[in-house]
Order: sequence, then C-alpha cells, then structure tokens
Amino acid sequence: MPDMRFAPPAPVRIADRASGLNAGRVRSHNERLILSMLLRSGELTRAQIGERSELSGQTVSVLIRSLQQEGLLSEGERMKSRMGPPTVPLTLNPEGAFAVGVDLDPRGASVALVDFLGRARALVASEPDTASIVAAVAERIDALSAARRKRLAGVGLAVPEPPPAYVDLAKLTQMLERETGLDVFVQDDITAAAGGESLYGEAKAHDTYLLFHIGDRVYSMLTLDRQTLRSPRRRSYPHGLLDLEERLQLNGPLTVESLSERAAGDAAKDVVADWIEDCVRVLTERAKSAAELIDFTHIVVSATLPEPLLERICTRLEQDLPGFTVAASGNGPASKAIGAATLPFITRFV
Repeated sequence: MPDMRFAPPAPVRIADRASGLNAGRVRSHNERLILSMLLRSGELTRAQIGERSELSGQTVSVLIRSLQQEGLLSEGERMKSRMGPPTVPLTLNPEGAFAVGVDLDPRGASVALVDFLGRARALVASEPDTASIVAAVAERIDALSAARRKRLAGVGLAVPEPPPAYVDLAKLTQMLERETGLDVFVQDDITAAAGGESLYGEAKAHDTYLLFHIGDRVYSMLTLDRQTLRSPRRRSYPHGLLDLEERLQLNGPLTVESLSERAAGDAAKDVVADWIEDCVRVLTERAKSAAELIDFTHIVVSATLPEPLLERICTRLEQDLPGFTVAASGNGPASKAIGAATLPFITRFV
C-alpha cells in the first residue's frame, strides 16, 4: 500500500455541504481519530478503541490493519485476560513518521529531528543565518537512512513575531522546500509550543490549559478544548530571560546558557532568586486574569533554563495559585522546536 500520507497534503477546507462526505473522507477521519486517541493514551487495545470511538469492531479492524500496513502502528506485548483470549495493545510506531522542527529564537536557531512519539532524536544549534539553517536541516535529513527519509512528513518553523533580523523568512522557506523536497509549515513560536504540549508534552491529557513560555520576555497562550486561542496582537510581559541576563551581567560574565546553581556564586544565586520572585509575580497575575474568563486548572511552563531553576519557578507558582496544577514543559528546553515539528504531524495524521 502506498504511503499516501507522505504525499503533498490536499488543501484543508470546511466540509462541502453540497457534496457531503465521501467514503474516502470518512475513512481518513476515522484513521486520524485512532491516531489521535493513541497519541493521548499511549496504548489502547482494539476493544478500547472501538468503545471510545463508537466504531464497529469490523471497522476498527480494517482501519488498524491499514495503519499497520503503513507502518504507523506497533503491537505491544500480549496481555492475559481473565476471560477470553489475550489482548494485544496498540501503540504508535516511533519509526512511523519523522519531521524536522526549526526554532527561530531571537537568541539563535535550533534544529530538531523528531520521531512520531515526539522525541527529539537530534537537536543542534545553528548559526543565525538563512544558509546555515538550511544546511543544518539538510544535515539532519542526510543522516537518516533511505527508509527513514521516505517517512519524513515535512519541516516546521516556529517563528517569533516579528521574525528575527538574522533570517529572511520567505527566502528560508523557499530554500528549505528546494533543498529538502518537503513541505514547510510555518507557525508563530508560542502557538507551535502550545501545539507541541497538547500533542506530546505535559498537557496532552488536558483539553484546557494555560501555557507560559519564558523567552526573552514572558509569553502566555491559552488552549481551550484543544483549540489554541491566538490573539490578533502578540502580548509579552517583563522579567523574561533578557531581564535575567542583564541582572547577571552586573555580577560577572555569566549568561543564561551557562547558568547552573553549582556554577553560580552566592551573588548570582541571590540575583536568580530575586528574578524568580519577579517572574513568578508576573505569571501569577496573568494566570489570575485568565482564570476570571476561562475555567482551567492546569498550567504548563516552558523555558530554556536549567531544569532545577524551572522546577523552582513551577513550585513557587503553584504555591501562589492554590487549586492549580503547575508543571514544567514535557518537551523540555526544545519545546518550540518540537512544537514546530508537530505542524507536519498535525496536518497529515491527527
């Protein structure tokens, strides 16, 4: 069976009420439904898929057989059942699809090769210019076997607003498409990070959550019923990493990238502690404002920070927001690059 999901996607449009839904569209919808369920749950048996999807057992069997033939599903170990034959759980095949995600952060670009389970197989920094970014993407692809290259779903770009001065976005997109032969998907970086969290990260079990990303400044993004809400005007708030770095520079040549609690002296530790308090105050104010309009209880925080510092921020924020659960990003420091890589996956599979 040909791997049609890796051909250029058909244009996405609202269902044509005049023509209705044909069998191909219905089948594609149901296949995407099964893949989405496995993304959220990790593994499910055929019976569980049928129960949750409300599809007949025969339909589920046909769809699963098709997805297995395409290499998108794997079978787990047989589980003994009290009644009847053993059951076989199904999972997504990590080798089923790959995508490349590019984070065009103002501080510099990073490129990640991501598998179908959302794991960054390779993450490299690129020089901040168009040619170097294209070369870094091409190197990640060239390092794959021929079989894996055929499983590439596309390239995703996570782009801040406005785009960084070191890159011409239109030129970068054209060069990537020409060099790789793949479709390039573009999304603003915070929305991409939120999508990555919904698909693979800490928030995949939650329909509604608030994402904070601590970049040069602090950004927030609300996901409601799995739909990320975008404001027409990008808002940011003070006490992000740029503020931390400026404070650190007053105590020596220490940067955020080299920051760790062991390396930092006592003066730097005090600076970091003061910055965390200021940052948490901003996050708390924004969370309370959002909670006045939307009912949610889960907050995810991402940042390119040493894990202990990010955990301190989450702990302090949870203390200031009783009744809320606060967790660090499940996608780690590469949350925006992984979020960018999910753009081809979302378009083709879920």
